[in-house]
Amino acid sequence: MDLELLSQPLYEGSSRPISIIFKDETGQPFIPSTIEGTLYDVDTGTIINGREDQNLLEAGNGGSFSGTTFTIKLKPADLTIINDARGRETHRLRITTKWGLDNVHHTIIEHVVINLERVP
Repeated sequence: MDLELLSQPLYEGSSRPISIIFKDETGQPFIPSTIEGTLYDVDTGTIINGREDQNLLEAGNGGSFSGTTFTIKLKPADLTIINDARGRETHRLRITTKWGLDNVHHTIIEHVVINLERVP
């Protein structure tokens, strides 16, 4: 499993592309046959924007390939605040990829979302 932490916070209601190169256990890039994503709030486990085990390659889900680079565009509804009382929340996008007969890989992308109503 890979864990990537986005260094810059993201603002509620914005959009953001995130690019990933999937690599197998030998470090070689691969293009998976399936890519599923689940977006959730770390503290509560609440699923965000209905993205639970969602096929990220389906039209409208924001995923695309350029060579071996996969890019998903987080939409404004993906960068929403679950609890308005908090100034910021930590969210994770868990991406599960499958390739070959029985190969599975998990990538976690963790990011902080800033509550615009709480910005001084």
